[in-house]
Amino acid sequence: MIYNYDFVIVGVEEQLESNDYGERTRMFYKALAKLNKYNVLIVCSPVFFIKRIKTGSISTKFKRIYSGFLYTLYEIELGVHLLTFNSLFPDRDSFISKLNKKIISKKLQVLLNDSKYILWLAKPMVKYLIDGLRYKYLIFDAIDNLMEHPQYSKKYKYIQRTYKELDDKSNLIVVASENQREQFKSKNIYLMRNAVDEIFFREIKYQKKWKSEKKIIGYAGSLQERINVEILKKISEQIEDIEILLVGPNISPNHFRDLYSCKNITFAGAVPFEEIPSYISIFDVGIVPHVISEFTNSMNPLKIFEYLACGISVITTPISGSEQFKDYVDICFDTVQFVDCIKNRLMNPREANLLKEVASQHSWRNRVLEIYEDKLKFVE
Repeated sequence: MIYNYDFVIVGVEEQLESNDYGERTRMFYKALAKLNKYNVLIVCSPVFFIKRIKTGSISTKFKRIYSGFLYTLYEIELGVHLLTFNSLFPDRDSFISKLNKKIISKKLQVLLNDSKYILWLAKPMVKYLIDGLRYKYLIFDAIDNLMEHPQYSKKYKYIQRTYKELDDKSNLIVVASENQREQFKSKNIYLMRNAVDEIFFREIKYQKKWKSEKKIIGYAGSLQERINVEILKKISEQIEDIEILLVGPNISPNHFRDLYSCKNITFAGAVPFEEIPSYISIFDVGIVPHVISEFTNSMNPLKIFEYLACGISVITTPISGSEQFKDYVDICFDTVQFVDCIKNRLMNPREANLLKEVASQHSWRNRVLEIYEDKLKFVE
């Protein structure tokens, strides 16, 4: 083993790390590191070397500690290292791809030949990386039911099989919503809802200036099939003098094809994570127009937490987790009610300082302290 680690997290997406994207696992490990209880290793999902050439490397962002065949070790900060792997072949259901995964898995086993660490698996698709590892305690963070995710439909059987294996094998399964408990037979399930990253509590030094002087109805997050396009279209048609600002990568362009001709809808595209609070701060209302499905019922959207932290009135469909904020957000059960609530909040916004106070109770620091006191400190 190159270094002695107490806590190993497997399955972070390297591109998200490179772009400093606000993803659950990243925010969790940043808060975990601040406990000063563990030396942490982050193991990224392997990246096909041709894709790495196209998308760029994180080699200039962090201090390189060590390089070997297929892998590189970086220091993110004191007590936190990041391990990346080059995949020689694309991830496909082929013999050569499976052999490639075995080679990477064996390499990780050699690097982590100590059995004194807690292992946290953040992504079921890379379970092959942990097969053969000698850890002392396995935690599977089962955020979102990926069997219901439309973008993983072709991997349904693999994910279903992996969930079953992890259900049997894990010492602890962490879920983000109460509805996820039904997925697993394990009796050791821990609810850890999403939370707010510390950057949303900092003073915004640079206020975004937007070209429109109209009221802004905003959404911040990945644009994909979970968004109810019909709601966005009705807002566009039925509320005057507003602009709908969608901030985030458009992962499913075809899903939004009916909106591209709407003159009062702007697709801002992906923005650096540290700039998201400044975008949200110009929203007059923050919306979560998600469809209600098996997939969204397994989620606990970060957006509600982030909007509240910025003091923005929130309108949402009845997604899982919204009920805990029923006194502070407007939960709408149909499109008509959604549009009416926006009209009301444009005229009568909620008290910003109260919303910020509510959000402050849901920081990632608090989440990490809770799971440490409830579970982690008892792992010997």
